[in-house]
Amino acid sequence: MIKPCELTAAQAVDLIRRRELSCEELARSCLERIQERDALIRAWSYVDPELAIRMARELDKTPPTGVLHGLPVSFKDVIDTVDMPTSQNSPLYFGHMAAKDAACAAVVRHSGGLILGKTDTVEFAAGGRKALTRNPHDVEHTPGGSSSGSAAAVSDLHVPLSFGTQTGGSLIRPASFNGIYALKPTHGVVSTEGVKQYAPTLDTVGWYGRCVADLELVARALRVPGIGRSPTAHGPYRIGVCRTPMWERADEAGRLALTVATERAKGAGHEILNVDLPAWFERLYGAAEAIRRWEAGCVYLPEYLRFVQDFMKSFANASRG
Repeated sequence: MIKPCELTAAQAVDLIRRRELSCEELARSCLERIQERDALIRAWSYVDPELAIRMARELDKTPPTGVLHGLPVSFKDVIDTVDMPTSQNSPLYFGHMAAKDAACAAVVRHSGGLILGKTDTVEFAAGGRKALTRNPHDVEHTPGGSSSGSAAAVSDLHVPLSFGTQTGGSLIRPASFNGIYALKPTHGVVSTEGVKQYAPTLDTVGWYGRCVADLELVARALRVPGIGRSPTAHGPYRIGVCRTPMWERADEAGRLALTVATERAKGAGHEILNVDLPAWFERLYGAAEAIRRWEAGCVYLPEYLRFVQDFMKSFANASRG
């Protein structure tokens, strides 16, 4: 028999709405999975089981109305939650309590979601201390950063939904490494209020699930434009395949994945077009790096002025992510 923690978010919320699964049953199943597995996976920086059960019972007292009603959700530990510490995986902020939820956390809470805990990350989602998180598929391999714990928690069935952030590849890379789904929305579609940023011009809040329908649930809660809109045509489609100037830097498995996907789309009757980018696109990576470095200096100036030596020690051997 399938355990509640093994359900996708879309499956679980449907059962909760039909009163075939209680919020408490789902929360307890997720907490049991965390208890069973997290000593190995190390996805979490903070979980309060008693608070989670208490919130789940409160949700069971009301009719399921919000789009995320009863669904346990975790947040990368750079995203503020009013009832849990936001440590940013930094000794400079251990035990730090925010005055209010980040905007994305508030939307989840007001949509019926149950904030289960905080998931481990690279320090400040930028560099310095690494997350302890391991890849559930092979604990000798990385789960990817910087949204390490968020992706591993969804992959290892600790929680059906989880939030992360991305400056360069910190959402989509862990999704790939952990075999799950991620949505990195268009920049500016989801508020970054209450999120520790690295480079505001590039930073994006996104989320993980175990199927496309899971991602859509969260997108509906966040009022992402165009979600649920039916396509104007049912195919065949014209699909552009762009290998970008970074193609040769992709590993063999990545190149093979795109090749296989292209062949399958062509075999399904879709028209495939090769898209070549202008030569100046080769300079975009360097431009993004310049933006990251400049804006990080502005973002982290308060920490530098407040902590100086500890902060510099923390980032002495930092690698950007």
